[in-house]
Amino acid sequence: MDAGEEKRKQPPAKLLAFLGKRRSSAGSGEPQSPGPGQRSSLQEQDFLESASDIICPVTKRVLVVPYLTECCGSHVALEALDGSCKAGEKKPCPVCGEPGVKVMLDKSFQRRVNEMKVRCSNKQPGCKWVGEASALATHLADDCRYATVACQHSCGVRVQRRLMEEHASQHCPKRPYTCTYCNYKGTYKEVTKSHWPVCKSYSLPCPNGCSVLVQPSQLQEHLRECPNQEAECPLRHAGCPSKSKRRNMQTHMEEATQTHLLLVSELSKDVPLLTSEVEKLKGVVGQQAESIKSLEAQVKALATLCLHTPAPSVPVFIPPPAFVIPDRGRLLQEGGEWRSPPFYSHVGGRKLFLLASAAGPRLAVSARLAEGEPPAVEGVVTFNLLGPGAEELCRGVACGIERAGCQLELKGDSHGALVIEICAVKIENNN
Repeated sequence: MDAGEEKRKQPPAKLLAFLGKRRSSAGSGEPQSPGPGQRSSLQEQDFLESASDIICPVTKRVLVVPYLTECCGSHVALEALDGSCKAGEKKPCPVCGEPGVKVMLDKSFQRRVNEMKVRCSNKQPGCKWVGEASALATHLADDCRYATVACQHSCGVRVQRRLMEEHASQHCPKRPYTCTYCNYKGTYKEVTKSHWPVCKSYSLPCPNGCSVLVQPSQLQEHLRECPNQEAECPLRHAGCPSKSKRRNMQTHMEEATQTHLLLVSELSKDVPLLTSEVEKLKGVVGQQAESIKSLEAQVKALATLCLHTPAPSVPVFIPPPAFVIPDRGRLLQEGGEWRSPPFYSHVGGRKLFLLASAAGPRLAVSARLAEGEPPAVEGVVTFNLLGPGAEELCRGVACGIERAGCQLELKGDSHGALVIEICAVKIENNN
C-alpha cells in the first residue's frame, strides 16, 4: 500500500476535531440540541429496525462514523481508536489486538446507517417524528417542538420549543416591556422593579376601595383624607372609644351627641385640679431652669479658674472608697490577717494599704507603704470603723504610717462584716 492510499484511509482532521468537540459537550451534562449540519447522538432504541449490527463492539454506540479495520475487518467508532490511526503511531487494534492497526472510513456502511429509519430522540416527551438517521440532527435543531432551546432574550432559561413562545411573551423577566403609564421602554424586570417606584404617572387603586388612583409616593397623604379610612372620634381625648370610616364620622357625631356631652362634663370637673397641677409644674420647671443657669455659671467660672490657676503645691487628698473586712469573727478566732486594696494618699502621693490582724480579743489596724514605695515617710491615716449595720464602733481613729498599729476593742456581735471608712491621709514628709 503506497503512502497516498494510506493517507486516504486516515480520518479527516476536521472530523477528528468535530468529534472531539461533540465528546466534550456531551460530558458537560447540559442538554443541548444539535445545530445545523451536526450529527445527533443516535441510540440503538431510536431505530425502527434492528440495529445490533451497527453498534461499535468497543464503545457500544451506534456507528455514525464507521471505520473499517484492515486486520480483522471490524467496524469501530473513531472514539474506540483512541488515536491509533494517527500517523507514526503503532497501537494495537481495539478488537483483535493486532499491532499497528490500520483503518479506513467505510462510506458504504455510513450511507446504510444514514438511510435507516429512526424515531426522534424526544419521542418520550411526545414527538412523533420518524425519518432517516441523517435528518435527525436537522429535525432537532430546527423543527422538533419537544427539543429544549435557550430563551431568545438571554434570560438563561431553557424550555421546550413548543413552550418558548409563551415563556418569551409572558414569563421571561428580560422580555421587552413598555410602561403603560408613561410609555417608558425596557425589560419587564427593569420596568416593574426599578421604573415603577419612580414613575410619576404610575398609580395604584386606593387600598380602602374608594375608586381613587394614587401614586405610591402620595398614598399616605391620600389615606389621611380618604373617606373610607378608619378614623378615631374627634373626642377621643374626652374618653370616646368609637372608630368608624371617615365618611361616617358625621353620623357618629350626631348620634352620640348626648354621650359626648356627658364625657365633656365629666372632664370639665377635673379642669381646676389639672390647672393647679399645671401651675405647680410650671413653678418647678422655673426653679429647675434657674438652678441650671446657676450651675452653668459655676461650671464656667471653675473652667476659667482652672485655666488661670497654677498647680497646687499642697498635696490634694484622694478619698478612697470604704474597705470591707468580710468576717471579723473568723479573723479574731483564727488569728489571720486582712489586707486592703492599695490606695494613694493624694495626687502624685504615696501608695498605701491597711493591714488588720487579731491581737487577742482586739483588732490591730496599721497603715503600710505599698511595695516599691520609698521608706522615708511620716504621716497619719484617720478612719472610722463601722459595724455590720453601719453603726459607728470607733470614730476618728489615727493610725501612723509604718508604725505600730492601733488596737481597737470591739463590742457587740463578734461576727459579721466591718467597714473601714478613711477620713483623711496626712503626709508630713513626702521626700
